[in-house]
Amino acid sequence: MRHSCIKITFLTALTAIISALVPSCKGPDGEAPETGCWYTAKFEGKQYFVNFESFSASDGTARGVYYVPVSDTSAARHDFSAEFGRRRLNLETDGVSRRMKLSQLPYSKYAAPEFTMADTSMFRNPFCKVKVTENICYAKVRGYWTSLPGVEAEVSKAFTQGYVKSFRHKDLDLKMDVYQPEGLEGKRPLILFMHGGAFYVGDKKEPAYVDFCRHFASMGYITASINYRMGFHLGKGEIERAGYVALQDAHAAMRFLVSHADEYGIDTEQLFVAGSSAGSITALNLAFMTEKDRPESSHGGKGLFNGNDLGPIDGSGNDIKAKFHIKAIANMWGAVSNPDIIHNSKTDIVSFHGDADNVVPYAEGYPFSSAGEAISQLLSEKMYGSVCIDSTARACGLKSRMYSFAGEGHALNTTGKEKTPNANHRLIKLKIADFFFNEIMPVQARISWEAPGKYTVNGKVESASWDVEGGFVLAHDRKGVQVLWMEDAPIHRLTVSGTYPNGLGYCKSKGL
Repeated sequence: MRHSCIKITFLTALTAIISALVPSCKGPDGEAPETGCWYTAKFEGKQYFVNFESFSASDGTARGVYYVPVSDTSAARHDFSAEFGRRRLNLETDGVSRRMKLSQLPYSKYAAPEFTMADTSMFRNPFCKVKVTENICYAKVRGYWTSLPGVEAEVSKAFTQGYVKSFRHKDLDLKMDVYQPEGLEGKRPLILFMHGGAFYVGDKKEPAYVDFCRHFASMGYITASINYRMGFHLGKGEIERAGYVALQDAHAAMRFLVSHADEYGIDTEQLFVAGSSAGSITALNLAFMTEKDRPESSHGGKGLFNGNDLGPIDGSGNDIKAKFHIKAIANMWGAVSNPDIIHNSKTDIVSFHGDADNVVPYAEGYPFSSAGEAISQLLSEKMYGSVCIDSTARACGLKSRMYSFAGEGHALNTTGKEKTPNANHRLIKLKIADFFFNEIMPVQARISWEAPGKYTVNGKVESASWDVEGGFVLAHDRKGVQVLWMEDAPIHRLTVSGTYPNGLGYCKSKGL
């Protein structure tokens, strides 16, 4: 807002400021005042901001603008021109002329606070190289096999390949590949990935899982992809037992990683799990299943092959006793046998599922429906897919997000026999990254109004620097800034950037 009249004190103040700056053509450091930059001076308790658009050292003329406070939060603009005589200053500002005596007034260059843009790419976009350590043995077990390349969506082929293998139990080393971001200090969140394959086929080096691990490691995560025990006989309870030993192996893998947190740089308060199909079933069980929820078949005593008790969830593979809590899960076309287990843990879930899946039910039903109802009910109990998981999680007060893929079937993120990652895969990576990022930093920075002209950054922040567009900074510190806004500025905008205690960068802007 432009004022129609100018108080005499404004002119007096401006006269003093101009007389200090221009007649000698010397600034506070002995140099001539610069055009295009701001100077600040105080007069009668007010702070003035003066900008010389032009001046001449030879004839003592000057032209420019100044801002004077009209309230605690805003300043009005005035144009001025000045002509200097021997002892007096002829000053015209906004059409009002005065002839004033020269006087000296302390002044200085105005300098806005230094603004540093923090790196906001961590956990959002790839930004670093990745180191891979392969085939780390995390457990020793008895079982059928731990790796069998196959096509997750083609169940009949999976069983055909599996039956070529011997069904005799043998000693097995369970192995993982660990992917670490290079050049980063401090602890990082962990994502444990588990491939799918109906507990029959698959391997930790499948293209989709190598891509998952490399991608998230390049964003700052520690990632790991594991092999686990697979294989089962045809018979009621056999797939369920295979799923249970996979859970035991996943538990052993997480215990191993937690116990080696210092070696790999893992933040044990930020543990995530992701999997597809059988791997997702295992991930969900890892987060939510307790001893009281163990499937009956895991206790043994029934059937031709399942006579032995498989033991407790945390009692297989290694002697590590580390405790852990899963913060969130990426569930890719997985399911649970009993949705009530979701009540057991404060673990959030992001789910992805095709509504035409005939291997793992989209809502609820029997797995392997493509093989026919009789066979599917022979092989497995009823299961509850992503739709039921999402609704139950929400009812439990968990954060849950469901992404449905219309017309898509099973293993929807890969294409062809080579299982090449496709467009769905790329979308899933983005959505997992968004969901996990919000889990890592649930209380995000935001700019809040505190008092007239004063703003603070709220949230758990470690540092903050401020940038102001359309105003002058009167005072600032790590948490807040005091601003005098130019009344005629087309844009009034605050930007704050800094880091959270975990080193994650942020940048927030607010128009006013």
